[in-house]
Formats: sequence, C-alpha cells, structure tokens
Amino acid sequence: MVALTHALNKQRQRIVEQTKLASKGTANCSNASVVYVAATLGSDSKDDRSEFLRGYQQALPGVRILRGVNGYNHTEAIATLLHTGVPFYNLSGGGRYWGHLANIMTHYNMLMHQVEHRIPYQVTMEDDLVVQQPYFSIYINGACAAYERKRDSLHLLQLSQYSELIMTSLAGARYITEKMRKYGIRKNVDQQLLDHRVLGHRVGRHLNLYKFSSPTERPFRLGRRTNKGDIGKSRMLSWAEMALLRLVTDPRTRALASYGNPPNTDMCRATKCMNSRKKLK
Repeated sequence: MVALTHALNKQRQRIVEQTKLASKGTANCSNASVVYVAATLGSDSKDDRSEFLRGYQQALPGVRILRGVNGYNHTEAIATLLHTGVPFYNLSGGGRYWGHLANIMTHYNMLMHQVEHRIPYQVTMEDDLVVQQPYFSIYINGACAAYERKRDSLHLLQLSQYSELIMTSLAGARYITEKMRKYGIRKNVDQQLLDHRVLGHRVGRHLNLYKFSSPTERPFRLGRRTNKGDIGKSRMLSWAEMALLRLVTDPRTRALASYGNPPNTDMCRATKCMNSRKKLK
C-alpha cells in the first residue's frame, strides 16, 4: 500500500510539472516532456482493454487516461456530438457504425484536452497498444526530433499505420479542432485525421518502426487485429439516422436532397441499410 501511494504521488507530481511547463508554453519536445493521453474506446464492458491501460500506466508513468465515448450508447454519442459543436456530415463508405462516430469524437476530445491544458506536445493513443520499453521512448525521441524540424509547417505527426498513435503540437491541435468545428465530420477517424485533403491540415509521417532489429525490440505492437475491436461490433447507422444527425448539427442540410443522403436511399429496405453489415454503396 505504501509503495502504491508513493507511485501515485510521483505520478501526480509529474502531471503538475507537465502542466506548469504547458502553461508557460516553453517545453521542448522529448520523451520526458511529452504528455501521453489515452482513452478507452468502444463500450464500458470489462475486457482486455483494462489490461492495455495497465500496461500504459506501467510503461508510461503519468499517462492521462480519459473516458472515451461509448459507441453502444447512442444517446451518449448524440449528446457528445451536440456538446462538441462539431457538425456531422458523413462517415467513410463501408464504415457507417456508431462505433466509428464515437471513435472520432473520442479523438476530438483528446485533442481538446491538449488545447484546454495548453500542452506543448501530446502523444494521443488508442487503447489497444502494447508499449515496449525502452524502445518506445527511443522512438518518441526520434519523433520529437522529426516534429521540431518541421514545427512551423506541421500540424500532426503520424506514428503508426493508422490513428492508433499520433503526435500533435499545441498549435496543431488547435488548428485541427478548429477545422473540425468548421468542416465537420466527413470521414472515419483515420481519413479525417491522416488525410490532409479532409481538413486542410499538414500531416507528417514518422513510421520507421522497422529500424528496430526484431519484433521484441519494436516500440509497440497492436494488441488486437485491425478492425477486430468494439467498433465493428456496434450497430450500423441507418440512412435516416445519418440524415437526422446532419439536421440536428447543421440546419442548413434541410435544403439538401434527401437531407444529404445519396440518391435512392430513401427506401431503407431497398438499400438494406437496417441491421445489415454489408458495405453500403
């Protein structure tokens, strides 16, 4: 108990020191100064997610763990969407699930955490990575060096194949969240954050994971296969729900044909958009 209390006190002190540096806006990017933020994604059910988060706490003392948006609770997802002020327009084809909507709002909230706490550099993590030290710290130091070389021309640095791990400066997080409130949700989180054409932000890539000689020396690995988590198990959004989300977040969509839905989707049964997991065209 004494050891646990001591560890918790050290973690709190590190967060206080990070916040002081952030408030001054003077911290240089390094593994020691970066703030790590992770969030639980998907449902509130207890599964291997808690094991991943414990791994984060052991490997990254001071990691901040936020509660993600629950994609199984549609009321919570709608309430969060309305609270953020981010308009909804679309999701990527074949990925129109409540879990994808919850995922992108969770990432928005993590970036807003950086903005609200004025964190100079933040590494945003999904909840299914297995961090391997000391190689992870080495990798982040290399990412910091890459980011600082292009700090004035970069908003986001991609550190994994998809959006499991990203780095943002404070200016980058501000830019991305502002553009999301302006242009809205148009794609799933990977395309929304990593494709510069969606928001007009500048994206860099630091993906030299394979410079580490063996899998055991790589900075992290995925704890689950891609698209095998909670997101794909959530219910698919119907076309009617898509239209209603547009209407409640941007009244201008009332002027659009079918309220912004593709042609010939008004007859739900004809397009198999209810209780179907087939890709929608």
